[in-house]
Amino acid sequence: MLATAVYLVSGLALHHRLPALRPALQENICLHRRAAAPRCAADVQTQIQAALDADKVMAALDLPPPPPPPILAPPRSSRLECGAFALLSGWADMVSYSIFNCFGIMMTGNVISFAISIAEARLADALFFISLIAAFVGGVSAYRLMDVKLESSSTAAALTIAILLALTDLLVLRWPSSRWAFLSATTGFGLVNAASAQTTGVVTNMVTGHLQKLGNHFVDHLSGGLSAVQRESASISILGVLLPFGLGVGLGTAALARGWPARFSMLGVLYAALLLAGEGGAGTRAWARWRSKHSDAVAAPAVECADGEGVKCE
Repeated sequence: MLATAVYLVSGLALHHRLPALRPALQENICLHRRAAAPRCAADVQTQIQAALDADKVMAALDLPPPPPPPILAPPRSSRLECGAFALLSGWADMVSYSIFNCFGIMMTGNVISFAISIAEARLADALFFISLIAAFVGGVSAYRLMDVKLESSSTAAALTIAILLALTDLLVLRWPSSRWAFLSATTGFGLVNAASAQTTGVVTNMVTGHLQKLGNHFVDHLSGGLSAVQRESASISILGVLLPFGLGVGLGTAALARGWPARFSMLGVLYAALLLAGEGGAGTRAWARWRSKHSDAVAAPAVECADGEGVKCE
C-alpha cells in the first residue's frame, strides 16, 4: 500500500514538471536523433551552416598558424648547477650502494629490490625498501611544503639536507651494523631531488632519459641535422648530466677507498653550499644586496656643499 502511494505521488509530480522538462528533452533528442524530426534536422543544418560560415571568415582573414611555444635552454648558471647536482648524485648513489646495498637517489632500484623481496618472501627486506621509498617521498613533500610556506625554500632545504646527512653518519657510528640509519639520508636525498628539479628544471639524478634523448638526436642528425635547441639539449645531457654523474661515481669510489669517515656529512655540506649559492639561496641574495648597495653608492653623485649656500654640510 505504501509503495503504491509513493508511486502515485511520484507520477503526479512528474506530470506537473513535464512541461518544464520538454525543451531539454527535445534538445537531447535532437542531439542523439538528428534526422528523426524536421525540427531536429533544421536545427542541425543551422548549426552546420554557422560552423561553415565561421570557417570561411577565418580563411578570408588568412591568418598564419600560431607559432609553437619556444623551448628555451636553461641559462649558463643553471647548466653549471646541473653538472654539480649530477656529480653529487653519482657520488651519493655509489656510496649508498656500497655501504647499504641500496640506492639513495635512484628509487627505481629500490622499487625493483622491494618487488624481488616480496616475491622471495623476504619480508624484512621488503619492509626496509618500502620504508626507503616512503622516506624519499617524504623528503620531496617536505621541500614542496617549504616552497609553498617559506620565502626562501632553498635556504631551508640546504640546512635540512646538511642536518639529515650528518645525522646518518652519527647513526652509523652508533649502530654500525644497522641499515635503518639510511632512512635519514634517503629523506635528505628526496629534498635534494626536489630542490635540483626546481632550481635547474633538469633531471640530474638519472641518466636513462638523457641517453634516450641522445639516441633521438643521433637519428635526427643523420636525417637532416639538429636544430639549435636540439644541440643545446644534447650538450646539457652530455656535459651537464652524463659526464658529471660518471665523475661523481669515481669520486665516491675514491672516497670509500681512502676511508673518509664523514661520507654523508661531506655530501650534505656540498649540497647545502650548492643550494645556498644557487638562484634563490641565501648566498645569492646576500651577494645581490651587497652589489646593489655598493653600485648605488658608486652611482650616487657627490654633493658639494658650502656653509652659507643653503645646503647643510655633514
